[in-house]
Amino acid sequence: MAAEQDAAAQTGGSDSLNCLNSYTTRWDTIRAAFRDVVPAEILARAQKGQSTMSLLDCLHRSGAFVRELLMDGILAREKILDRVAVEPYLKHARPMDVSHLFPLSSCIAVELWARSWAIARRL
Repeated sequence: MAAEQDAAAQTGGSDSLNCLNSYTTRWDTIRAAFRDVVPAEILARAQKGQSTMSLLDCLHRSGAFVRELLMDGILAREKILDRVAVEPYLKHARPMDVSHLFPLSSCIAVELWARSWAIARRL
């Protein structure tokens, strides 16, 4: 058993982990397995794509919720989030620079986490 563990450590891990090290060689197998259920143009992609447009769309559709979440949230109340600095990015009239998108989404995620943590503490 110890010899097998040593060999696994030298080769980068167990057999189940080795597939992670050589995942690029397995794409043909994966594409073949899903060819009947996944459209050909998706199987042919070399990259998985970006989530930027989807996130922008979600923020625009949920603008009122996001604004209330951040402006009236735990992070703002505890002075962790600067309301004055964030507020301009929550206005629909202002186009959002993509460089601000992911920091804003991080603020949303942390606010949601803080609220769930606060609720759990009360239970």
